[in-house]
Parts: sequence; C-alpha cells; structure tokens
Amino acid sequence: MTLILYIVPLVIASALINVYANECNLIEDKSPSLQLFRHLFCDYESSERPTRDPKNTTVLTTILIPKMIKFMDYSNTLLVHTWMYLSWDDEHLQWEPSDFNGIDSIWIQSHNIWTPDLAIQNAASADSIELGLPNTYCIVSRNGGVVCVPPVLFSTRCNADYNYWPFDRQNCSLELSSWSYNDNEISFKDNKLDIFMIHYAKNAEWNVISVETGFIKKKSNYMTYEDFPTVVAHFVLQRADNQLWRVFGTPSLILMAMTLTTLWLDPKSNERLLIGCVNFFCHFLCIGNLHWVVPQSNATPKILMFYYNSLILAVVALILTCVLKQILDAKVSPPPWISSSVSMILSSKIGQIFLLSILDPKASAWLEESADDNSDLVNSQTPKKSTWADLNNHIEKVNALVNVHAEKCNYVENQSPHLQLSRHLFCDYDGSERPVQNFMSATNVSLFISPSFVQFDESTNIMKSYCWFVVWWTDEFLKWKKEDFRGIDLIKLRNQDVWTPSIYVENAENINNILLNVYKNGCAVTESGVASCVPEIVLKTKCDVDYTYWPFYKPHCNIKLSSGSQGSNEIHFEKSAIILDKYIPHNEWKLVNISSSDENIKSRYMTHEKFLTVNLRFSLERSRVHMWKICGTPALILAVMTLTTLWLDPKSNERLMIACTNFICHLLCIQILRWFLPHSNTIPNILKFYIYSIILAVLTLIFTYQMRRIVNTKSSPPLWISSFALMIMSSKIGRILSLSILDPQTSTRLEEDTDDSNILVHRQTNYSVIQSLWFMQNSSALNKR
Repeated sequence: MTLILYIVPLVIASALINVYANECNLIEDKSPSLQLFRHLFCDYESSERPTRDPKNTTVLTTILIPKMIKFMDYSNTLLVHTWMYLSWDDEHLQWEPSDFNGIDSIWIQSHNIWTPDLAIQNAASADSIELGLPNTYCIVSRNGGVVCVPPVLFSTRCNADYNYWPFDRQNCSLELSSWSYNDNEISFKDNKLDIFMIHYAKNAEWNVISVETGFIKKKSNYMTYEDFPTVVAHFVLQRADNQLWRVFGTPSLILMAMTLTTLWLDPKSNERLLIGCVNFFCHFLCIGNLHWVVPQSNATPKILMFYYNSLILAVVALILTCVLKQILDAKVSPPPWISSSVSMILSSKIGQIFLLSILDPKASAWLEESADDNSDLVNSQTPKKSTWADLNNHIEKVNALVNVHAEKCNYVENQSPHLQLSRHLFCDYDGSERPVQNFMSATNVSLFISPSFVQFDESTNIMKSYCWFVVWWTDEFLKWKKEDFRGIDLIKLRNQDVWTPSIYVENAENINNILLNVYKNGCAVTESGVASCVPEIVLKTKCDVDYTYWPFYKPHCNIKLSSGSQGSNEIHFEKSAIILDKYIPHNEWKLVNISSSDENIKSRYMTHEKFLTVNLRFSLERSRVHMWKICGTPALILAVMTLTTLWLDPKSNERLMIACTNFICHLLCIQILRWFLPHSNTIPNILKFYIYSIILAVLTLIFTYQMRRIVNTKSSPPLWISSFALMIMSSKIGRILSLSILDPQTSTRLEEDTDDSNILVHRQTNYSVIQSLWFMQNSSALNKR
C-alpha cells in the first residue's frame, strides 16, 4: 500500500510531462540563444555583485557622450542630457560559444543582470536621483564583458554667480559614484571619467566653454569610515543670449543719456522738465520689468545696481531742474561766493564746451573779461493508462530531464559567497515583522538628518527641504559570522524584503506623502545586525508665516517626524541629530538656524499610547539686497517726490507736472507690488506705506490746484493770517524753505518790518507759510510710516 502511495504521484507527474511535451511548442530545442539565456540565468541573482571572490574589485569604464547641456537660471540647476557608456566584467555570465552553436555575444535587458548603482551625489533633488541604470539593452560577450549605453538625464545645483548678468559665466560640477559600494568593491578604470562631445548639439542660450574631469574619494553615505570612489565632471558655461543685452543694456545707456541731456538743457525751458519727467517714469518701467528677468541671487547684479543708481540720478536731476527754475525766476542777485564759483567754471574750457560758448568767440571773450561781473551767470542734469514497463520508462524520462537541467544550469550560488549569505539570511525572513526576539523590547532607531537644499515658496507658504536621512537600527534576525562567508562583514540590500521603521511626517503638506520611503535607495547590514538606510527625500511642509514685515520677514517652519503607527514601546528614537556638511545655500533664502527637539503626542488610533515625535525647526531669512532695491527704494524716492511737489511754487507748471507724474508712478508701483506680495490675512507694512503715500500724493495734487486758485485771487488775506505768515517767514526754517535766505535784501526787510504786516505780507507770503506747514506735516507723516 505504501508503495502505491509513492508510485501514483510519479505516474501522474509523468503523464503531465508527456502531455506537455506533446502539446507545447518547445522553442528551446530550436533556439540556441534561448538555451544560452536559460543556462546563464537559471540561478542568477541580479542584486549580487558579479564576482566569485568578494575581495575582487569590479572595474568600471565610464564615458559620457552629452547630447544637450542647459543651465536653468531660475532654479540654478544644470541639466545634462547624455549617453552613458558603461562596461565591466560579470564573472557569472561566461560560456563557451561551441556549446551554443557558436554564439559569442547576446543582448540582455539591464534589469535581468547586475548593474552598478551609480548616482549623482550632488543631484538637484531627490526626484532626480535614480540608482543604477534606466532599463536598456546591454550586450554580454562570451568572457563576461558587459557593455551598456543608456540615455540618462543628470541634474545638479550650482553655486551661481549673477554679478555680471546677462554676461554671466556659471561653474557647475557633477559628482558620479556608486551609492553603496566602496572603493574595495567598485572602482573606475584609471580613476577617471571620459567625456566625448561628438553628439553634442549647441544650446542657443548657453555656450560650453570648457569641460574638465577629476577623481575624488568621498565618505560613505551610511555613516561608516569607508571611502567611495567618485568621478567629477566640471562644466563652465557662458551665457550667449545677446537679446538680453539689447532689451536691458541698451535702454540703460539711453536712460543715462536722457539724464545727462536733462542736466545739459536750460533749466528755464519746458523741454527740460518734460524730458526729466519722462526719464523718471521710464526708469520705473525698466526696473519693474527687470525684476521678472533677473534670477534670484544673494548678490545684486551690476546691471540692476546701474538702474538703481541711474534712477537716483534721474530724481536728483528732476528736483534740481525745479530748484534752478525757481532760483532763476527770483529777481534777486545771488551771493558773491556763488557768482564767483560759477564765473570761474564757465570761463574754463569745459564750461565753455558744455555751454556751447566755445562756438562763439565773442561770448568767450566776454566771459574772460567779465570774470568779476557774474551776477547773470547760472546754469546746470515606466490520463494515460500505464503498465509497469510504461511506469519504468516514465521514471527514466523524469530522471533524464532532471539530469539535463542539472547539467545545463549555471549555478551561481556555489560561486558567490554574497549570494550564499543573502539566501541564508532571507530564506525564512519576514519583512512585515519587527525584528526582535523579545516582543516586549523596543527597537532603538537613530535618525540623522542632513539638509542639502532648503527653499520657501511664499505663494503657498510651503517649505521644500531636500534632505538626506540616515536611519540606523539593529535587526536581530540579520546576523551572521563572517568566517562562514569568506570574511564578508557587510551586505548591501536592494531587492530583498527587509523590515524598516515606519517614519511619518506629521505635518506634511499632502496626506499622500506622509509616510517616508526609508528603503528607497536600499540599505546596508553589518554582521552584527546593524542596518542603515540613506534615502534622499523631499519634504514639503506648511508654515505659519507673518508677512507684516515683508520682504524682510523670517519664516519659521517645522518638520515633525514620528513612528506613526507604532508607539514608543515598539519604536524609540534613541538619537536624532542634524548635519549640515552637504548643505548648499539658496540664492534667495538663507538658513539662519536649525534645531531639533522631542515631544510626545497622543496616538491617532485612540489608544492610551504615546508617540515620540522629533521636531525639526528651520529659521529662514530672505536675502535683503535684491528685494529692497525693487520695492524699498522706489518707496523712498516717491516720498521725496511728494515732498518736492509741496516745496515748489504752486503757480509753476513744473509743480503740477511733477505732482501728476508722482501720482501715476504711485499707481504703477502699487500694481507691480501686488504681483510680489504673498496672500495673507495681514497687510505688510510696505503696502501700508504705499497706500498712505498715494493718499498724500493725491492730497498734494488737490492742494496744488487749490493753492493756484488762492494765489490768483485779488483779495487780501485776513490780518491774523498775515501776522502768522510773517512770523513763520521771518524764522530761519521759513527763510530756508522759501529760499529767501539767498536774498539778503529780503531777509533784511523781513527782520526790520516784522510789525508792518500790511505792507510785507501778501498772498504769495501767505501761500508760502501754508505750503511750509503742509510740507512739514507730510514729512512727519512719511517718517512715521
């Protein structure tokens, strides 16, 4: 009976084999390449480094063949679209061509074989890090040589320098190395990276000036003392967009010429005033447009500094025009010291050229003769039945098939101690169970965070932080003795189902991104069971920001990390630290301070458990120079324009023209500011300043109109107004504001006749007092803002 129990299954199995053999189209007998493929990969493990001796080093030949190189100045990112030639020897993929119909090479998809886990160490973001090669076809030769040429896109952040924008030159570097293999496991041939520009297509915006390569050794990402070989490609790019210079460079020269022309014209002419106002308005338009084109940077580009200084000169020229016109309209003689200085300048060669008097010999002679008489000179600008015999035949067939398989299979495990160790550790391993022998004991997790890049988006109040996470814990089920496995004391895990601690971002901006993928880039385990994973992760968290002092506010943002579904009695954050050795400064935002603290929060499962949370606090600060010159400087200039309007004679056309220009520029600045300001419940102080300033500008315009009417009336003012006006006008401040200090005779009359108010005080004097009081009131109001 027992014999029957053994024979029946064999009969059934043999029958199934015959049915399969009669019905299946066995391609392997017809295809030598399929025979070779199944021979090579029947016991192949793509996660194990292809060496029989773990002490052997896998040597890589690496060549980059760029197709396109581009620099993104809005994010300071270099993009390199390139073919990457890689070759190495795989000791597990060798055969004799005579055994397979003379085949000496075969095409294999890269996901079927081991490939080096190369990655850009200074990648622009975690999204751009791709370990190993993208899926492509590789050619494998009889001796185990493998050649792959995949298309890849590399991106890296650069420390950009925009001082000489739009003629800037950028220096960027790509650091390419293995993610998990040290210099005893992987090396680059001749310690170098070759770059061939044979397929490069030129970029219309950027020219590649030079490409240099180098070799360095970097420390392990797994916080060990191992060295990792790294090849470096250094690119120097020069901006080649000549349109930018014609759009922004040429207007800067033209505006400078307009400012000089303003200073050169006769201050009494209406042309000078009109050109001065148009020049001032055009400066505002150019600076507002320039902000959207100039990249964000810690340093202010020189072209923006040029516009900034040119705007100040344009304002000075406009104010000077008004002052000179008032002086020239005065019927008083200038003091002798002014007359002497002006006469000396005008009688010189430079003075004669600027005045065009050199074209008039008589005028030149007159200037020389009249050096002392200078009272008139002033100017300025992805089922068969079977028998016992049949039974015997079937058993022989099954045995033959097994023997054939045994003869054809390329058993890699017998040759690879790494594969032996991996199968030893994971033959009964369950990645869903916490790796402790005593369930009551907690798993101690050490968490190290190394920010590489931090930026803040004030339009959404979201902080984006690109961080390296180094997570350590002890896995009690992943231990071995290195003597049993040819001295292997560390193993790299890429495809195995290993347990990792659950780490949640409690305040993540998107609920889909709340759980961190700790196993994203693989892990490493030592013989003592210490596991470490080093993923690079992009964290997006909401921030509570007060924009009252925009653009000089300091956002404070938190990242809260917890074990999420497992309480502190299961997972305990033993250590947490912040490391800034990989940090790259942002052009717009400076990382002022970063700190960490621990706190316990209640379980979301409505239990009495508490979860330990690591709270990371980032303090940021905006680079002040750029935004101040765009938003702050115009505010001060417009305030000066408002005060200048109040100081001018209400009867003059230049006062009305400057008041109208001032009002238009206020509206323009407020509309431009609206695109800069983030959405917030609070109103920034700078917006309040502009609102109050435009109100004063409107009142000044209305006041100018009313004062023109008052001055043109023929009725005399009340006596109390006349007396009060005389008292103000005879004071030092009144004389300065009314320019009477330049007229000694008028000053003398004001001092001698303070009692005779009916004679000395007229409508113009009353206007001057009201004007002065309004000027001082507005000055005080603007200072308070």
